[in-house]
Amino acid sequence: AMGVVFVFQWPSESRDTTASVEKLKQLMNELGAHRQGPWEFVIKKHSRNPKMTKSDQVVKEIFYLESQTHFPDKIFVEAGGVVVEADTEILNVMEKVQSFTAHRQVAVKGSIYRFGDFELRWGPAKATNDIEPFAVVVEIEYLASNT
Repeated sequence: AMGVVFVFQWPSESRDTTASVEKLKQLMNELGAHRQGPWEFVIKKHSRNPKMTKSDQVVKEIFYLESQTHFPDKIFVEAGGVVVEADTEILNVMEKVQSFTAHRQVAVKGSIYRFGDFELRWGPAKATNDIEPFAVVVEIEYLASNT
């Protein structure tokens, strides 16, 4: 079961994420949080194939999230302001229909920490063609205590 989740971009003075990553490591240490393992996910943006007719273009672009650590067989698709959970098989359907084409991809590779009833997941975000990460993503989940 999933608890209450809050996701945000860690504030940074510049595009260099090194200082932000070091600050988060220091914070985890000061809190006494324990590292639980790796955290990875990919966000992919697909744009509507321009060959489709105007009437077919109700949704112009979709974003989907693949999580290698939390939901390896599921993806979460955002289209037109609605988020749905789907099996990874939908990607095969999208390829065969050719209604959307891949446009951009951002990968986050970081760590999961546990602190009391909270799970903190964070890591640098890097676009496919970029050499350096451009931001640090933080996800905080409150997990209800069993006591």
